[in-house]
Amino acid sequence: MFELVNIFAVFVATVSTFLFGWLWYSKFLFGNQWMTSVGKTTDQMMANKKEMPRVMAFGFFITFITNYALAVMFAVIAPGNIVEVLGIALFLCFAFVVTTKFTELIYQSREPHWSRKPQMLFLISSGYHLGSFVISALVLWFFMNGMSL
Repeated sequence: MFELVNIFAVFVATVSTFLFGWLWYSKFLFGNQWMTSVGKTTDQMMANKKEMPRVMAFGFFITFITNYALAVMFAVIAPGNIVEVLGIALFLCFAFVVTTKFTELIYQSREPHWSRKPQMLFLISSGYHLGSFVISALVLWFFMNGMSL
């Protein structure tokens, strides 16, 4: 299975989606809404600044594993074009990630499930994962096909 995957492509996809995550959860996009949804303040986030390198390292590792699995799926399925690649990525994201996030919404929410905070958290998190899968799929596709459309 290891010979099916271009590790450098997986690394580039991981860095790309990791940078996308920084933008997605920044104050320019959804950072403030995310903090409100999880019930944290900027001061609370800054108080845990020492933990951030470890959290980011775990996040990078998990993102790498996800991208590796996506690359294996593409190698096994061998999609014929970029539309198929995006379809596979979106299918996998909806089938496994979005459904898991929705399950968390209905079973783990401390507030009423359909109140604003849990819904916003679900939408922000699911949106990030959908965007990440699209970015990863595009990066992996370009590496699989010699950087051409």
